[in-house]
Amino acid sequence: SASSGLRATGTAAAGSEVEVTIGGVTVTTFADENGRWEANFVGDTLPADGHHEMSVKVIGPSGVETLLTGSSVLIDTAGPDISLTSGTLGSGQVINAHELSDGVRISGKGEPGADISVKIGGVVHTAVVGPKGNWAVKFTSTELPEGEYTKNVKVTSTDTAGNTSTLIDKMAIDTVGDPADQVISGFEGDGVVNGREAE
Repeated sequence: SASSGLRATGTAAAGSEVEVTIGGVTVTTFADENGRWEANFVGDTLPADGHHEMSVKVIGPSGVETLLTGSSVLIDTAGPDISLTSGTLGSGQVINAHELSDGVRISGKGEPGADISVKIGGVVHTAVVGPKGNWAVKFTSTELPEGEYTKNVKVTSTDTAGNTSTLIDKMAIDTVGDPADQVISGFEGDGVVNGREAE
């Protein structure tokens, strides 16, 4: 991850001044007695995210300048985008008994190629974001008990550069049912209530 800094190294004549430029940012260093030099880009000297060409200017002890072209460098310090599209309160879903019996699918959007980790309680499921930016995991009915409750859902995304993003939502489970949905199956006796029975 470039968030911890970027280091460029090389060799030149001992005592040479070396100017390394990446993304419009220049760091100056000197070659040691063995001819080795090192330029560190950290904090304010770290270039903005993106692809950059590296150039190196070496000023030898005699004052002769040599311009070198280095390799292309990718700076990526931003956490990957991540969102939830189903399975949580934030996506507008409350899990009922029927849905729970089939297992609960949590899905979302993210940065293609990023690793996804979804944690509910002590259970973790993982996925990889596909080329179109979609991902999904499934928690089984044995991992989520019946009842009426909410649980925290922690989603962590880690991109190929090692940057991470975390999203917290809640899952709502309600397998109890509404009393209005309960049905009276019948009456005992002859089904007719007379005056004496009503007293």
